Amino acid sequence: MRVILTKEECRQSLSDLCDLVAERAGLKVTDETKYDPKKWRISLNVQSEYFSYFGEKYLEVTPEELGMLWASYGPKANVEDFSPDEPYVAEVEEGFAVNP
Repeated sequence: MRVILTKEECRQSLSDLCDLVAERAGLKVTDETKYDPKKWRISLNVQSEYFSYFGEKYLEVTPEELGMLWASYGPKANVEDFSPDEPYVAEVEEGFAVNP
């Protein structure tokens, strides 16, 4: 399922971004929902906005630390087939959002 985001929507916590993407994909989201970072992908534009937001909000985190966090918990930024009019894209696979 493909989800189109705005630039502003990319600038929030990773958990809030996951919630938003899951809801837009029509998935059930509760306080107990867990996300599998291997089950979603984003466009590089989403990652760039998130990194910018994170760097502004958490000044004590180095770019290297952010990279390690993203590699562990973030999606892959490899969605390439998107329109210039809709550059902020996320794609989710089955199993992205899991509810106990």
